[in-house]
Amino acid sequence: MRYNIIIIINIVIALSVVLPIQTFASSNIDSVTVRIVSGKSIPEKVAKRMEASVSTVSEHIMLGHNINEVIAKRSGYEKLVKEVFDRVLVGYNVDSFLVTPGENTGVLVRV
Repeated sequence: MRYNIIIIINIVIALSVVLPIQTFASSNIDSVTVRIVSGKSIPEKVAKRMEASVSTVSEHIMLGHNINEVIAKRSGYEKLVKEVFDRVLVGYNVDSFLVTPGENTGVLVRV
């Protein structure tokens, strides 16, 4: 009896890991939300420009792509958007760049 309970618990745990991955199998990225974070004060116009630039690039390369594809290639997507960001916005350094894939993909930029 005790072994049956352990087996059932393991099955439930395995399903809770596998099922969410399967739901992404046919899902694509529908939108991208960008957030700029800084330890320093950034003028509102500059912050909006940063957000718009990252949003445009991120949407261009990720919208419509399969979520699992973006998960598998996340570091490449992060590197590409960071490189574009570094070229477009002179005077600001990107400390970190994080893409969180999903139907609404999150992009967090720390400057």
